Amino acid sequence: MTSVAELPDAWRTPVELGFSVFPVRHRDKRPALASWKAYQTARPPLEKVAEWARENRNIGIATGAISGLLVLDLDNADAIAIAEAQGLPKTIAVRTGKGRHVYLAHPGGKVGNRIGIFPGADIRGDGGYVVGPGSIHPNGSAYEWENPPGLFGLAPPPAWLAVMLRKPALIAREAEKVRRAPAGLRNDQLNKSAFRLGQEGADSSEARRTLTAAAAIAGLGADETSKTLASGLCAGRENPRRGDPSEDDIALAFTAQYRDTLRFDHDAGLWFEWDGTRWCPNNSRRAFAYARAIARQHGASGKSNFAAGVERFAGADQAHAVTSDVWDANPMLLGTPGGTVDLRTGEFFDARPCDYITKLAGCTPEHGGPTRWLRFLNEALAGDQEAIRFLRLWMGYCLTGETREHALIFLHGLAGTGKSVFLNTAAAILGDYAVTAAMETFTASKYDRHSTELAMLRGARLVTASETEEGRAWAEARIKQITGGDAITARFMRQDNFTFRPQFKLTIVGNHAPRLSNPDDAMRRRFNILGFNVKPATPDLQLESALKAEHGRILAWAIAGCREWQTTGLIRPAAVQDATAEYFAGEDLLGQWLDERCTLRAGAFELPVKLYNDWRKYAEEHGESPGTAIGFGKRMKKRGLGTNSANGVRAHRGVELRPIFGGVDHD
Repeated sequence: MTSVAELPDAWRTPVELGFSVFPVRHRDKRPALASWKAYQTARPPLEKVAEWARENRNIGIATGAISGLLVLDLDNADAIAIAEAQGLPKTIAVRTGKGRHVYLAHPGGKVGNRIGIFPGADIRGDGGYVVGPGSIHPNGSAYEWENPPGLFGLAPPPAWLAVMLRKPALIAREAEKVRRAPAGLRNDQLNKSAFRLGQEGADSSEARRTLTAAAAIAGLGADETSKTLASGLCAGRENPRRGDPSEDDIALAFTAQYRDTLRFDHDAGLWFEWDGTRWCPNNSRRAFAYARAIARQHGASGKSNFAAGVERFAGADQAHAVTSDVWDANPMLLGTPGGTVDLRTGEFFDARPCDYITKLAGCTPEHGGPTRWLRFLNEALAGDQEAIRFLRLWMGYCLTGETREHALIFLHGLAGTGKSVFLNTAAAILGDYAVTAAMETFTASKYDRHSTELAMLRGARLVTASETEEGRAWAEARIKQITGGDAITARFMRQDNFTFRPQFKLTIVGNHAPRLSNPDDAMRRRFNILGFNVKPATPDLQLESALKAEHGRILAWAIAGCREWQTTGLIRPAAVQDATAEYFAGEDLLGQWLDERCTLRAGAFELPVKLYNDWRKYAEEHGESPGTAIGFGKRMKKRGLGTNSANGVRAHRGVELRPIFGGVDHD
């Protein structure tokens, strides 16, 4: 297979620049292939380029989007002088006989070829081509690099040229003004629009055609339209626009330079800048500084109000404008300092702006087993390989933005058993994707808590919390909400509400498990409790530092866990199932009350008020709120002990209170 390095210099350089090439006849400007237009949409294979290079051919370079290239073709010294007087950027350029090709970055969108933008000057854009360096001009002179690649890059079109490139859009805007003009002002607007287009040097035939059609729609007669157009266009050409470029003109130059590296989020009111690995929020007003610098480069005012106007125009440009839903939208892509991981396949590739990633993991995945990490887990979990596998699946799941498991994990145990080491390591590896929340966010409170606590969780994939206090209770409704996958509405202080769909997985560590007032099936499905019960005889005070050296390999270990999770889901080991079942059995106060104070049998019944009063007394004796009578009835119904009526009496069926004699109940 041919490599780029094997090509002759004249062919290799444009290929390395990403240009699409094809052969042109020797000492000629005409393509050597009838099918040359195919290379306007697809680059040729290297084998084909090598074949052409062996022939006595000139080099054709396709301009336009395929090559990311726009060429200002200046035929003679007069055209070069006019362009230089307007201002040319430092960019790649080619000497062409008596003229010059000025290579510029394609500004995006469709930019066709333009003939005669001023005497001796053409634009070669989409659908066009130029003859490249290393070729021979028909007059016998060579095409040569004047500003060679390596010393020069591709600059964006200067502001004056950007204005010329948008003239068709200008004609369309003026035509729209004519169509929308109110009765009595239509002819006046037609004259103003014709004058403006004449000033800007718009193509006269196109301007006449488009404005004539707009005038007809507006209701103007043909004779009146013809006279007004002739007068307005002529007056405009006699009074060409002069002076500094407008804010809109400079905004076009801004977009030409920064269309690939700046986005304006209209929801957040904030610019984001591509730094080569991710999109970073631009909090330091660098976009404003860029606008100011470009204004100065093009001879416009560098004053703050002018630059602010440029920034506003640019922010509204569709090349920059986005909304917040574009960021980190693919839940199976993970940004890292060294590139992006496709978690579906494990593929690792260079970061791409089109993925709109704003976050990075704390490290880049590395090959090799995390030996110290695995030794730590073996020690902390007493060699339970299924529990270690569960944590690997959990960490892999946390790398994603998926929440399909509707689960949380609670690691409990005495101090010094390693649960915090696990939590801290997982958070460090996830980097920007991890958020630490206050434990109060997830425990019950007498007072409503501000939704800022939830707002800060937007975009996180791992949320950690620790230091549970003895006697606290879970905020059960909130736990169900944030682990259920439903949208959350929240706001930051002094800001408007916004709604987001959570991507985070909740991982909590603590010495004490908070209480549950309603240990129903919904909570059972969510909880995964794992005990860290082994306290090392000789604690390693440098353990977290030692693990830091393995972060890249631990991340690779977790990525493998993610791929396994996609196939198996979370496989809960016996240790998790047993610890979770034990916890819920201990938290089922209603179940304990039924065991201690009631008899369950067919044919039994009890009045709701008697059952509720006894339950209320029992709950209060155990330090728990009994809830309302209605809530009690619903909980009983879930256990198959609901009410129905017989002989006009409503009672709970299948249950009765045990009699109490002398303060002691008897069966």
